[in-house]
Amino acid sequence: MAATGLLVISDSQWKYAVPEVQEFGEFDVSVIPVSGMQVHQVDSTMLLATEFFNDTVVHLGTNNLICGETPERVVEHQQELLTRIRLRNPKVRLFLSSVLKRRVNYFKSWTLQRNLYIEEMNLKIDKLNMLMKQLALRMNVVFIDNWR
Repeated sequence: MAATGLLVISDSQWKYAVPEVQEFGEFDVSVIPVSGMQVHQVDSTMLLATEFFNDTVVHLGTNNLICGETPERVVEHQQELLTRIRLRNPKVRLFLSSVLKRRVNYFKSWTLQRNLYIEEMNLKIDKLNMLMKQLALRMNVVFIDNWR
């Protein structure tokens, strides 16, 4: 039987939230933050963990973009992952968390080229988040818009 808690499968961004989520008391929140993890790198152990939770949040995609994948390809990976999770735990409530934008850095050590890269990355993130929202609707998954 699945636990009443929440499982979060994420890249390293969620490591900062771990101390905060541990304050939820009796509500079990387990976070699997893996630095540099891409969507298609979620392994069988992580999938197995989804069987023991009623709710699972997937917060992945940033590293796929950084490694040169298109937003469309990232969403294909996400669809495959969400399908694999549902096969392991058909009753799970799934949440797909939007990718966080990057901030332009105005320190002198940053070059214009680096800031242009960040602006280009943010355009890809906007497109990815739009595609993720559409995917969530198609798959009956809750989309978490971290910007609203």
